[in-house]
Amino acid sequence: MSKTKGRVTLPSESNFLEETKEMLDRWGADALRDSDGTKLDDEIKSLDAKIYTTYFVARGHNEFAKEHMDECQQMLLMSKHNLATSASVTIDFLDGYYREQVIADYVHDPKKWWEVIDRTTGDVVPASDWSVDQEKDLVTIGKAVPFHEYTVSFFVYAIWDPTQMYNHITNDWGDKPHDIPFDVRQANSGAFAKDYLKQWLIDNPDDREAVERYFGIAAKMLPTPKPKKPRALKEPQKTRKYRDGEGSPLNDPAVMGDDMRENSD
Repeated sequence: MSKTKGRVTLPSESNFLEETKEMLDRWGADALRDSDGTKLDDEIKSLDAKIYTTYFVARGHNEFAKEHMDECQQMLLMSKHNLATSASVTIDFLDGYYREQVIADYVHDPKKWWEVIDRTTGDVVPASDWSVDQEKDLVTIGKAVPFHEYTVSFFVYAIWDPTQMYNHITNDWGDKPHDIPFDVRQANSGAFAKDYLKQWLIDNPDDREAVERYFGIAAKMLPTPKPKKPRALKEPQKTRKYRDGEGSPLNDPAVMGDDMRENSD
């Protein structure tokens, strides 16, 4: 039975030569890449395979991220169920979450964006009936019904990328800095990511094919946007043609800027 080869990329790392050669043969892989926290040595780079470099779109740039903490990626979380035993109950809404990974979003008004719910009745508690202690990350309900359960739904900023956090803890990276993830839909972060990608493609010309292939696949996976959806899905014309297989966003001046095509030739 003949072996086929191609369209498979394997992760590898330094001092992993023989194992990499074996996996290239067994899997029929045609490309190798480094990974989060790893690099490829010269021996591995000399193998008969394309060599790609890991590119992090929205993390790995803490100097920028620390200057724009209000543009960190956000998540909507829910607290544990808390039982009221009197007419007042205080909820530690971050209880159970990793406080090195998330911090409460107080940039946006909690009274407008958060929600306290009486889980026994299913009723939303009026914002006037609860308060937030921002120093201690606590919500106190002042007109609770004894023996009813309550939850708080709240927004947080992610201050440690979950993928890097997993790798960091699993591989015991010690004092290696925590990557702060930023939201490329925000003005400063979007401009930074676009400019950085332009320069990265110039500095890593061999990786351009992989990036184009990735963006092409990712665009095809995007759902057809519908009205009144989040901003990320409100501009269908910029993504639909890539989802349908028409070219690459890396060659689109509307996405990358007019100077990108000249730099990529």
